[in-house]
Amino acid sequence: YEFGNKVSIIRSATGLILGAQSFRNEYDGHTIEASLAQVERLTQRKIKILAGDRGYRGKKEVNGTQILIPDVPKPSDSRYQKRKKHKLFCKRAGIEPTIGHLKSDHRLGR
Repeated sequence: YEFGNKVSIIRSATGLILGAQSFRNEYDGHTIEASLAQVERLTQRKIKILAGDRGYRGKKEVNGTQILIPDVPKPSDSRYQKRKKHKLFCKRAGIEPTIGHLKSDHRLGR
């Protein structure tokens, strides 16, 4: 977020940037549909699971894509489920260096 603009970047599990869109100062949850539509249009594939940050809170599913947000594990979750969620959200945090490279190397910062 800089100067009233937001950028939504969708990255694959392997680190490939699948889509990037710029928005005015909108709530993060309202940008999901447009970003997913762009990725579907560009790749001809639907994303099944999207791991987002807490700004995407509010929607659990958008057009068949499950939205996962980091939270405290439920007491009913097994150790396997807890580890699986932890691994996924650690991967989600991996987008931060990608954003940093886009800002410094590819003029996303201004």
